[in-house]
Amino acid sequence: MFRGRELNRDHIVLSARVEVPCLARLVLASKNMNLYCQKAVGTAKQMWMLAGWRKLVSATSACACLLVAFAFAAVSAQAAPVLSPPQLEQLVAPVALYPDSLLSQVLMASTYPLEVVDAARWRGSQPKAMSDSQLSAAMYNEPWDPSVKSLAAFPNVLQMMSDKIDWTQQLGDAFLGQQPDVMDAVQRLRARARAAGNLRTSPQQTVLVSNEGSPIIQIVPVQPDVVYVPIYNPLVVFGPWMYPVYRPFYWHPPTYYPAPGVFFSFGAGLVVGPALWGHVDWHRHDVSINVTRYNTFNNTHITNNRWVYNVNHRRGVDYRGPAAAGRFQRSSAARSAAREQYRGAANMQRQQLADPAHRQAAERAVSREQGRNQIGSNTALRDSQQRSAAVRKQPFNEHTQVRQQRPVSQPRPALRQLSTERPQAPQHRQAAKRHASVERPLGGKKEHRREAPDH
Repeated sequence: MFRGRELNRDHIVLSARVEVPCLARLVLASKNMNLYCQKAVGTAKQMWMLAGWRKLVSATSACACLLVAFAFAAVSAQAAPVLSPPQLEQLVAPVALYPDSLLSQVLMASTYPLEVVDAARWRGSQPKAMSDSQLSAAMYNEPWDPSVKSLAAFPNVLQMMSDKIDWTQQLGDAFLGQQPDVMDAVQRLRARARAAGNLRTSPQQTVLVSNEGSPIIQIVPVQPDVVYVPIYNPLVVFGPWMYPVYRPFYWHPPTYYPAPGVFFSFGAGLVVGPALWGHVDWHRHDVSINVTRYNTFNNTHITNNRWVYNVNHRRGVDYRGPAAAGRFQRSSAARSAAREQYRGAANMQRQQLADPAHRQAAERAVSREQGRNQIGSNTALRDSQQRSAAVRKQPFNEHTQVRQQRPVSQPRPALRQLSTERPQAPQHRQAAKRHASVERPLGGKKEHRREAPDH
């Protein structure tokens, strides 16, 4: 019995000795596992955060690259010319061989395309043959720019600009944004036409070539007041056209029928007088004005001989060229915003009138306004009646049969003052004595007058 107990105790001790280290190892293993799990979670967090930062850095780098690209494109667009030389030559080819004075006014008027269309329609309704004085008087009240009015003396040119309104607007925008480049393109085309033998002095015009520095070719009418507008095919007169992508158009009057093989001719001479007041300053790449002719034709008194662009005559037409838009679009945008604001207010008023409550309120307001107007008219009528009554109470002049006008507030003059203006009674009696009364007998016969002797 005792021995059995010892065996059991030994077995328990031996079991304890075996189980305690196992438990310790399990506890240690669990601790190590916890540490490993914590390290793994920390590493995962670090990797996730690192991946997020990498994504953020990548997105930021992409945005920075895009911003740099846009900035470079904007700078390149500002630095580079808006239109290339071939594009400019395509625009100016239809008018490059015009006389300098006419060319200057075409360039100025092209900056106001909407007024060009209005002037062309007006000119089509007028007699074809009109002198400069008749045109000046007929267009005196028209709200167009003087450069547009001056082209009324050239009906065919004005009609061409109206028919090719897209070209007119592009030419005007190029002239506003790249004025020196436009004039250089004209000189290049004139040099080619002269080299091809199609630009030379004739009875209609004089071609002047200056040899100072870069050659400058001027085209001047033989008679300053008589202008012959050339009609030519731009694809031929300048030699073989070098830019197939940028081909100019060929326009001629509807009644013009060129002979076969004729690519350059002149229309009928136009006596324009002071209607032609523009001039091109090729050295300064500018447009000048003959002040005397300008004032005579436009009935003005200007003193500045330099042309100044007037944005008010643009009438809200947008600028297609970036160079011109950057300089003049701000005022156009302000006008557009004002129009949109007005339209928004008008739409809001329409919506309010569509609402029955607002409509009734508006009708009550109109009724009140009409009532106030009726009261004002009644007051005015009453005042008029009072003034008429006051006039009837004024003194009456017996000799002139005219009622004396005197203010109501003025007191009636004294009798002694009126006595100096009225004839004396004895004078009346003497005048009555000098005339005899006319007596008519019963038979109807007249008797001779007798004058009563003065006593």
